Formats: sequence, structure tokens, C-alpha cells
Amino acid sequence: MSVIRTKTNMVVAYEPEPADRYVQIVWHGPPEDGRHLRAFEGPPWPIDQYRASVDWAVSMADFMRYPLYVVPLRLKDLPRELRP
Repeated sequence: MSVIRTKTNMVVAYEPEPADRYVQIVWHGPPEDGRHLRAFEGPPWPIDQYRASVDWAVSMADFMRYPLYVVPLRLKDLPRELRP
């Protein structure tokens, strides 16, 4: 796992493993109920877009209130409706 610090935020980038096939960017927003942060997920991209995903997250981090996470995924980790 790499933690990339930006001017006012950070990106947490989990390293892909050989079985990973996709990458997804996840971040959080303000709580809707006053207690629990709301989760947001970008679309899953093919794992060959991992570096581009990290670069995008770093470029956007200072515009976000909470850290961004770059998460490699295996096919079984994707919801059924997103599987090829």
C-alpha cells in the first residue's frame, strides 16, 4: 500500500496482486445521518488502467474533503451487474 500525500489530502493506493483484474477509486462524503460517512465508488476499470487511476486520484485529491482510495479488484469482487 502506498500513501501519496498531496497539498491538502492524500491518496491510498493498494498494490495490485496477480489475480486482480480491475481497479476502482473509492472516496467518502459527508455523513447523511450525522454519524456515518457516505461512500462513493467510481466505475471499475481494467487493471491496466491502474497507473492512470492513481494519477487521476492524485490530481483530484486536493478538491476532496476526504482521502481517495485506489482499490484493485478480482472478478469475484465486482457486483454481478458489472461483471463482463
